[in-house]
Amino acid sequence: MGRHPGRQELPAELPRRERVLACPPDELHCPRCGAPREVIGYQISEQLDVEPARYFVLVTKREKRACPRCPEAAVAVVETCKRLGLEVRAYLGDVLPRLAATSIQRVGELTPARWAASRGG
Repeated sequence: MGRHPGRQELPAELPRRERVLACPPDELHCPRCGAPREVIGYQISEQLDVEPARYFVLVTKREKRACPRCPEAAVAVVETCKRLGLEVRAYLGDVLPRLAATSIQRVGELTPARWAASRGG
Protein backbone atom coordinates (compact mmCIF):
# COMPACT_ATOMS: atom_id res chain seq x y z
CA MET A 1 0.00 0.00 0.00
CA GLY A 2 1.38 3.44 -0.90
CA ARG A 3 2.25 5.68 2.00
CA HIS A 4 1.93 9.41 2.28
CA PRO A 5 5.31 11.02 3.11
CA GLY A 6 5.55 11.68 6.83
CA ARG A 7 2.61 9.51 7.82
CA GLN A 8 3.13 6.52 10.03
CA GLU A 9 1.39 3.23 9.36
CA LEU A 10 -1.57 2.56 11.60
CA PRO A 11 -0.83 -0.08 14.26
CA ALA A 12 -1.24 -3.62 12.95
CA GLU A 13 -2.90 -4.77 16.19
CA LEU A 14 -5.91 -2.48 15.70
CA PRO A 15 -8.87 -4.36 14.26
CA ARG A 16 -9.73 -3.56 10.64
CA ARG A 17 -13.19 -3.14 9.13
CA GLU A 18 -13.32 -3.21 5.36
CA ARG A 19 -15.79 -1.56 3.07
CA VAL A 20 -15.64 -2.02 -0.66
CA LEU A 21 -16.77 0.84 -2.86
CA ALA A 22 -17.94 -0.31 -6.27
CA CYS A 23 -16.97 1.63 -9.36
CA PRO A 24 -19.50 4.14 -10.67
CA PRO A 25 -21.88 2.65 -13.28
CA ASP A 26 -20.11 4.45 -16.16
CA GLU A 27 -16.88 2.55 -15.35
CA LEU A 28 -18.43 -0.95 -15.28
CA HIS A 29 -18.17 -1.53 -19.04
CA CYS A 30 -15.29 -1.13 -21.50
CA PRO A 31 -15.65 2.13 -23.47
CA ARG A 32 -14.15 0.43 -26.55
CA CYS A 33 -16.17 -2.78 -26.86
CA GLY A 34 -18.88 -2.54 -24.19
CA ALA A 35 -17.82 -5.75 -22.39
CA PRO A 36 -18.16 -5.86 -18.59
CA ARG A 37 -14.89 -4.85 -16.91
CA GLU A 38 -13.45 -7.21 -14.30
CA VAL A 39 -12.05 -6.14 -10.92
CA ILE A 40 -8.23 -6.14 -11.23
CA GLY A 41 -7.40 -4.70 -7.83
CA TYR A 42 -8.26 -2.01 -5.34
CA GLN A 43 -7.07 1.43 -4.37
CA ILE A 44 -6.72 1.01 -0.60
CA SER A 45 -6.72 3.73 2.02
CA GLU A 46 -6.83 3.49 5.79
CA GLN A 47 -8.01 6.01 8.33
CA LEU A 48 -8.23 5.84 12.06
CA ASP A 49 -11.84 5.83 13.16
CA VAL A 50 -13.45 5.58 16.57
CA GLU A 51 -16.59 4.31 18.18
CA PRO A 52 -17.20 5.47 21.72
CA ALA A 53 -14.45 3.80 23.76
CA ARG A 54 -13.32 1.61 20.82
CA TYR A 55 -10.73 2.35 18.15
CA PHE A 56 -10.49 0.53 14.84
CA VAL A 57 -9.02 1.08 11.39
CA LEU A 58 -11.47 1.58 8.56
CA VAL A 59 -10.02 0.10 5.36
CA THR A 60 -11.59 1.43 2.17
CA LYS A 61 -11.06 -0.48 -1.07
CA ARG A 62 -12.08 1.17 -4.34
CA GLU A 63 -12.40 -1.20 -7.28
CA LYS A 64 -10.06 -0.87 -10.25
CA ARG A 65 -11.41 -2.49 -13.41
CA ALA A 66 -10.08 -3.49 -16.82
CA CYS A 67 -11.61 -5.12 -19.88
CA PRO A 68 -10.68 -8.81 -20.29
CA ARG A 69 -11.49 -8.69 -24.02
CA CYS A 70 -9.25 -5.75 -24.99
CA PRO A 71 -5.62 -6.82 -24.61
CA GLU A 72 -4.48 -3.94 -26.83
CA ALA A 73 -3.42 -1.93 -23.80
CA ALA A 74 -0.85 -4.56 -22.77
CA VAL A 75 0.44 -4.82 -26.34
CA ALA A 76 0.72 -1.03 -26.50
CA VAL A 77 2.81 -0.98 -23.30
CA VAL A 78 5.24 -3.56 -24.71
CA GLU A 79 5.51 -1.69 -28.01
CA THR A 80 6.13 1.61 -26.19
CA CYS A 81 8.87 0.01 -24.07
CA LYS A 82 10.56 -1.32 -27.19
CA ARG A 83 10.28 2.03 -28.97
CA LEU A 84 11.87 3.77 -25.97
CA GLY A 85 14.63 1.16 -25.74
CA LEU A 86 13.47 -0.08 -22.34
CA GLU A 87 13.89 -3.64 -21.11
CA VAL A 88 10.27 -4.83 -21.03
CA ARG A 89 10.83 -7.35 -18.22
CA ALA A 90 12.56 -4.74 -16.03
CA TYR A 91 9.73 -2.26 -16.57
CA LEU A 92 6.92 -4.75 -15.95
CA GLY A 93 8.79 -6.35 -13.02
CA ASP A 94 8.96 -2.96 -11.32
CA VAL A 95 5.56 -1.54 -12.28
CA LEU A 96 3.13 -4.48 -12.04
CA PRO A 97 3.64 -5.18 -8.30
CA ARG A 98 3.00 -1.48 -7.56
CA LEU A 99 0.02 -0.99 -9.86
CA ALA A 100 -2.77 -2.19 -7.55
CA ALA A 101 -1.55 0.10 -4.76
CA THR A 102 -1.22 3.15 -7.02
CA SER A 103 -4.00 5.72 -6.90
CA ILE A 104 -5.86 6.50 -10.10
CA GLN A 105 -4.51 10.05 -9.93
CA ARG A 106 -0.89 8.78 -9.95
CA VAL A 107 -1.15 5.87 -12.40
CA GLY A 108 0.23 8.12 -15.16
CA GLU A 109 3.56 8.07 -13.32
CA LEU A 110 3.87 4.38 -14.21
CA THR A 111 3.78 4.83 -17.99
CA PRO A 112 6.96 3.65 -19.74
CA ALA A 113 8.11 7.19 -20.65
CA ARG A 114 7.61 8.58 -17.12
CA TRP A 115 9.13 5.42 -15.61
CA ALA A 116 12.24 5.81 -17.78
CA ALA A 117 12.53 9.52 -16.95
CA SER A 118 12.34 8.79 -13.22
CA ARG A 119 15.36 6.53 -13.63
CA GLY A 120 17.37 9.04 -15.65
CA GLY A 121 16.61 7.30 -18.98
